[in-house]
Amino acid sequence: MKKMLRVDVSKGSVKMESMPAEYERLGGRGLSSTLLINEVDPMCEPLGPFNKLIIAPGILGGTMAPCCQRISVGGKSPLTGGIKEANSGGISAQKLGRLGIGAVVLEGRDPKALKVLYINKDGAKLVDAPELKGAGNYEISKILREKYGEHIGIASVGPVGENLQFSATVAFIDQDGVPARHAARGGLGSVMASRGVKAVVIDDAEVPKVVKAKDQESFRQTVKEFVAVIKARPRVKNRLPIYGTPGLVAFASEVNSFPTRNFSTGTFERVEKICGERLVELIDERGGQRGHSCYQGCIIGCSNVFNDKEGRHKTSSFEYETLCLLGSNLDIDDVDAIAEMDRMCDDMGIDTIELGGAMGVAMEAGVLKFGDVDGAIDAVRQTAEGTVLGRLLASGPAIVGKVLGIYRVAAIKGQGFPAWDPRTAWATGTTFMTTPMGADHTAGRLQGILEFDKMEPGFCGKLSSTMQAQVCTQDSVGLCQFSDGTPESVMYLARLLSAYFDEPWEPEDIVSLGQKIFRTEQKFNELAGLGKQFDRLPEFMLHEPLPPTNSLFGVDPAEIDSYFKDLKDV
Repeated sequence: MKKMLRVDVSKGSVKMESMPAEYERLGGRGLSSTLLINEVDPMCEPLGPFNKLIIAPGILGGTMAPCCQRISVGGKSPLTGGIKEANSGGISAQKLGRLGIGAVVLEGRDPKALKVLYINKDGAKLVDAPELKGAGNYEISKILREKYGEHIGIASVGPVGENLQFSATVAFIDQDGVPARHAARGGLGSVMASRGVKAVVIDDAEVPKVVKAKDQESFRQTVKEFVAVIKARPRVKNRLPIYGTPGLVAFASEVNSFPTRNFSTGTFERVEKICGERLVELIDERGGQRGHSCYQGCIIGCSNVFNDKEGRHKTSSFEYETLCLLGSNLDIDDVDAIAEMDRMCDDMGIDTIELGGAMGVAMEAGVLKFGDVDGAIDAVRQTAEGTVLGRLLASGPAIVGKVLGIYRVAAIKGQGFPAWDPRTAWATGTTFMTTPMGADHTAGRLQGILEFDKMEPGFCGKLSSTMQAQVCTQDSVGLCQFSDGTPESVMYLARLLSAYFDEPWEPEDIVSLGQKIFRTEQKFNELAGLGKQFDRLPEFMLHEPLPPTNSLFGVDPAEIDSYFKDLKDV
C-alpha cells in the first residue's frame, strides 16, 4: 500500500499516512485533483492558508513501465483562480515511487519560512535552510546534491516563487542534476513557496530500484510488448530523438499557427534561424547532445543539451514553446539569446510561456521593443530582482494587458497562450477554451486543421473532449504524452494496471477514469466561480484575421457548450 506524506510548515508537523482506500487506484493528476476537490475550498485564496500543494507521481511511478515517470504538481492556481495540474519530467516521480509515496501534500502557510523537506526510506523531516534564501534553482541543486548526495531527486522554487509571483514554477532536476524540468504552468511555484518550502529532497538510497507489480510476470511481458510498440511509432523512430519538440517549429510556421509579434501573425519570416533543423546543427557543432533523456530508462529521448558558442552547457532541454514565445513572439531570431533567457528562466523559476506572452504584450505597449535582444534579456533578469517591471511581467500577459491597456492579449482564464494560434488550429483552440487548466497545450493539443469546410458540426468538441479525457488518464498514470495516446495505448495501459493491482482493468475503465478526472476539475472550477462563460477565446481572435492566410476561429461557442455540458455531472 502506498503512503501519503502530509506536511504543515505553520505547525511544524510531518505525518506519513497510509493511502486512503478511495485513493488507491489514483495517482498523478487524478489524485491531486481529487484531493483538491475533497479538501480545498474552491473559493479560497490561492496563496492563503487554506490552499494545498500536492506533488504526486503517476500510478506507475518507479515501475519498469515505459515512459511512466512523469510527475504532477497540483493546487489552486493564483494565475487562473481555478484548479491546476502542472506536469514535469525528471527523476523525482521515479524516486517517490520507489519510496512508496503516492503524494506529498503541503498544507498551512508560512511564506517567511525557508525549509527543505527531506524524504527518505525512514520518513521525512523539515530542515531549516537559510542558506537557500534568494537562491536560483541551479545553486539549490548544487548545494543540496553536495549535502545529500548526487543520487537524490529535487523539487525547488527560485526567486520568482519566493516573490510569490503568478508565473512561478516548481523545478525538478533531471538525471544530470540540471533543474530544467518544470511544472511550469499556473504559478504553482508561488503556492509551494507560500507554504514555506523552498525545496523537497527525495532520497531513495537503500530501497529497491524497481517497484514490482502484484502480477510481475504479466507486467513484465506487457512492458516488453508496449516498449516495442512505442519504439515503432514513426515520430519516436524518426523525429523526437533527433529534433525533440523544436522539430515542430517549421511546421507550425508553415501552417500559420506560430505566434509572432504578440500573436499579430502566425508565420515567422526568419523561422529558419530558430527551427529544429538549425538547433540540431548548433548542437552537433558545439558538442551538445540530442536524443537526451530526462530520467534513466526513458526509451524516447526527446530532450537535448544545448551548449553556448564556447561549448559550455546552457540549457536542457530547449523546447518548442520557448523558441516561439521568447523568440518569434518577441521578434527575436537569435538562438543564443533565446537560450540565455531560457537558462535564466530555469534558474529563476518562471514559466517561459507565461513570461514570453507577457513580454509580447509589453512590447506592443511600447514598454519594451520588438526585436530588442538586450532589452528582453534585461527584462527577464528583472523578474527575479523584483523590480516594478519585473513583477508586472511575472504576473502574466492577462494582467500586463490590463495594466498597459492592450486589446490583443492571448489568454484564457488568466493564463497565457502556448505557441499555437487557434485561428488556424481550431481543435487546439477548443481545448484551450474548455480545459479547466486555462490555455494549456498539455491538456490536449491537436494538430492544426486546415480543411475547415469539410468539418462536421461538433467535430472539434468531440475531438477535444476525447483528447482531454485521455490526457487526464495519462497524467494520472504518469505516462509521457510523447508515447502517443492511441487506442492501442489504452489497451496496454489497461493490461499494465491489471497486472500492477492484480485486479481487472478494461480499456473502458481507462477511458472512464479520464472522464471522471476531467469532470472533477470542471466541478472545482464551477465552485470557484469559473463557469462556462470563462470558456471563451479572447475577443480579438474572433474578429481579427490572422495573416498571412487571414484565418479566423470558426467553431461556434454554443456548439462547444452543448457538447461539454453533459460532462459536468460529478
